[in-house]
Amino acid sequence: MSAKLTVLNVAEMLLKRWWILLLALIVGASAFFSYFSFVVEPSYASSGSLFVNNMREKKSENVSIGDMTTSQMLVWTYMELLKSNTFMDQVAKTADLGYSGGQISGMISMNPKNDTEIMQVTASTHNPEHSQKLVNTILECAPIEIDRIIEGGSVKVVDYAYLPTKPVGPNVLLYTLVGGALGFAIAAGIIVLREILDNRVKDEDDLLKLYNVPVLGMIPDIR
Repeated sequence: MSAKLTVLNVAEMLLKRWWILLLALIVGASAFFSYFSFVVEPSYASSGSLFVNNMREKKSENVSIGDMTTSQMLVWTYMELLKSNTFMDQVAKTADLGYSGGQISGMISMNPKNDTEIMQVTASTHNPEHSQKLVNTILECAPIEIDRIIEGGSVKVVDYAYLPTKPVGPNVLLYTLVGGALGFAIAAGIIVLREILDNRVKDEDDLLKLYNVPVLGMIPDIR
């Protein structure tokens, strides 16, 4: 092969072996589809929310911007408190689902909702009932834990967790496309690499590319 490799050369290499590329695409897509459909367990997510208030008792009907800003800042503090090992161990004991506090910590995510005073709590497990119960346990235990540690603030439940009916993952379609693309790319790479490393002279065109001299004659292929 010529040392100079162009896009046209690569395209010619791939077109000559299009059936290998097609087969690799099908095999890759099928393998990923089978794995993520039948081997990987589906995940179910359930969410609930808490309202963060920086005033234990509302003494005025008017809420200032300063109060709202303080509450928004407290959301981050409360999230860190509710992610503590002590609280997660308490949730594990209360929920009594067979998970440790450390395991539950990996299943839970907490985030402020649209930069408001509302904290969203989400649990993702392989069991929809477990996801719902973990979130609701956190929502029920959170006010007690916050009251134990911080004075002058409180949280209240806005929405309890719902029972998820559809899995949120894995995204089988996405992984199938990734598997097909990966199979295609690997096959294409192997084809191009083999062509580059193949220095055999197969026909008149190869001789001209390598030596740039006229061909005086050819031995016919007699079978």
